[in-house]
Amino acid sequence: MAEEAADKLKPIVRPLWWLDPHDETTYGIFDQFALGDDLIVAPVVTKGAVSRDIYLTAGTWQDVFDPSFVVQGGQYLRDFDAPLSKLPAFQRVIDVEVVGVAGGGDGVCV
Repeated sequence: MAEEAADKLKPIVRPLWWLDPHDETTYGIFDQFALGDDLIVAPVVTKGAVSRDIYLTAGTWQDVFDPSFVVQGGQYLRDFDAPLSKLPAFQRVIDVEVVGVAGGGDGVCV
């Protein structure tokens, strides 16, 4: 990432719209960020909160702390579990079939 930042003048920490400039939903999200193009981080910024809504851009995303949870992006994950001990973070996945959808059951990687 540092090499890409130096060579191509891309920031290491990026706003969500950087990942999908045509997704207007990302324009108003200021409490999530991307590290490079393949990691979305959504810290809890509300005192006392233990869950939060998380927006994932287009593509397939996998929970960093629970790799069995895989979902399609381009949507919000509502009331995602986010206790103080777990920083919500999702990594982009390539070549994975997604079974299940956010809010409709667990996403399962097969």
